[in-house]
Amino acid sequence: MDKQVCLENKVDALSKQMNDIQGSDISATAATRHDEQYAVMTTKIQEQLDLFTAACAQITDSLRSSNSGSSTAVNDTAASADRSRNVIITGVEESREMNVWRDTVARILMITAGRDVWIEDAFRLGTFNNQGSRPILVKLASVWDRRLILSRAHN
Repeated sequence: MDKQVCLENKVDALSKQMNDIQGSDISATAATRHDEQYAVMTTKIQEQLDLFTAACAQITDSLRSSNSGSSTAVNDTAASADRSRNVIITGVEESREMNVWRDTVARILMITAGRDVWIEDAFRLGTFNNQGSRPILVKLASVWDRRLILSRAHN
């Protein structure tokens, strides 16, 4: 009987504690606290983005001002040309048929890189000459292909 009374008292105490917890609405308090923390983090991130944007604008302005002081003879398209994917190949036999020397270039690049390499464009530099061979400018699909080819050029 004593054990039963003791057990009922404990159940009543736990029930009272649960009612207190439900009455205080902890989940709403926690959600409000999370919302406040989120708002603080968002404002900090926005401040950092504003600083970054200002720094980028300052760098852009300084680059534009330094470019405006240089020679204006170079047109905008030439200045913005991306040459980071270009490779020049020499020693390929001269041929009037483009497919002949293009296949040779593709084989050379495949052997050098050790895999197929995508060529965006390839053309000979200079005028046709039967006695010698003109260099070939090859524009690759990626800078990484160019780096791979140059690093394995000894092959």
